[in-house]
Amino acid sequence: MVNKSLERIEETKKNQKEAEEDEDNEDFDDDDAEVFKDEMKSEYELQLSIAEVVGMLMKTHSSMVAELVGELQTKVIPFAFQSGEQKRQKFALFILDDIVEHLGPAYFSETDFMTIAQTICQYVTSPSMSLRQAAAYGVGSMAQHTGEAFGKICDGAMQALN
Repeated sequence: MVNKSLERIEETKKNQKEAEEDEDNEDFDDDDAEVFKDEMKSEYELQLSIAEVVGMLMKTHSSMVAELVGELQTKVIPFAFQSGEQKRQKFALFILDDIVEHLGPAYFSETDFMTIAQTICQYVTSPSMSLRQAAAYGVGSMAQHTGEAFGKICDGAMQALN
């Protein structure tokens, strides 16, 4: 399941890139634009479904997701945030929210968990309402699920929410 999830994430990235390259083609017309829009919507919906599956794997099989979490941390999440695309960033925030809620600070080194927490907090002030909502949910998850670790990030989280 982990391998299939990672493969599908890579496939959606590839499909989106191919569609974007097609959009740059000079023969691209209004009909193509509509097809492109539908394909991007489908890929985005698939990514959100994958995020849900990944969250369930973290919740129910936390001892078996180390490879998945490593791939997410080193490849998928950085790519999503660096893309500058709101939908990809939201996908990454959903994953981080699940990491906080289902794996918590004990799963990571203190430095890695602080990076996760700071990343979530930085999106609380995003101009995008959907990114702010996903980040605020993540802050709430941190407050609810991270115990003493939240004390180290509480001030920053509260400042971001304020």
